[in-house]
Amino acid sequence: MLRVLIVEDNPIFREAFRQALQGRLPFVVIEETGNGEGALQRINEAPPDLLFLDMRLVGMNGLDL
Repeated sequence: MLRVLIVEDNPIFREAFRQALQGRLPFVVIEETGNGEGALQRINEAPPDLLFLDMRLVGMNGLDL
């Protein structure tokens, strides 16, 4: 099964994006987080197959991540 991680600090956009992906790709497991630290934790636990990453995150930005 394909695993996707969405890293986006705007909760409204993150939820809308997750719903759009889930509606079109029901076979995909979608995880989400709102910051770089949460993303690193999830990546270390189980690396996703695909990562959607906001480049302007608070704290650790997308390039640092």
